[in-house]
Amino acid sequence: MNNNKDRYINMAKQNNIDIELLYDIEKYNEYQLDEIVKGLLENIDVSLYDDYRIYYKTMRYIRRALEANIDVKKYVESNELHEMQVREIIKGLLKGLDVSLYDDPKFSPEQMHEIRLGILSKIDISKYRDPKFDQYQMGVIRKGLEKGYDITEYVDERYAFYKMYNILEALKRNMDVTKLLDPSLSDGQMMDIMESMSVSDIVIDVSWKENNNGVS
Repeated sequence: MNNNKDRYINMAKQNNIDIELLYDIEKYNEYQLDEIVKGLLENIDVSLYDDYRIYYKTMRYIRRALEANIDVKKYVESNELHEMQVREIIKGLLKGLDVSLYDDPKFSPEQMHEIRLGILSKIDISKYRDPKFDQYQMGVIRKGLEKGYDITEYVDERYAFYKMYNILEALKRNMDVTKLLDPSLSDGQMMDIMESMSVSDIVIDVSWKENNNGVS
């Protein structure tokens, strides 16, 4: 038996709970047992998340919601929502947000994440709350709205996210972005224009995306 698993088994036994009788311990990892034992000790209905197939982070968010008396059953038991989507929805519920603005299965977990961040920032999420924008496009639009820029210049699904990003960088410098607004511009053409405008933070590939995904 894993020593860390023993820790949670013993913690439960000290509170007169024998989880070895309740669960097939071998199917669970230590992090899952931690969430289950914490729930049992708080006398919440762990049956909503005690399936060994549920990722421990999802278990954690469900447990926190139950401890806060937030009803998440319809989301957890939904056949349409992915586990990562459920986590994004519960994160919003725990913050008291109106999750009806993004709890639609048509939004990916990453898109839900961007909408949730926008709600937290109190910006007009209607500008990008549309599945036609991928999560990276949503992220650039959100950042522009948060900074108070006129994002109408680049809110167009025809712009790849990095083109949106480059237009935003130009706006930050109070530059005339007119020449950048042609969606048919190639990467090279956009780079030439950006360089002529003395904009240093040019993005022409997907590297920016690697640091723009906060979903966990």
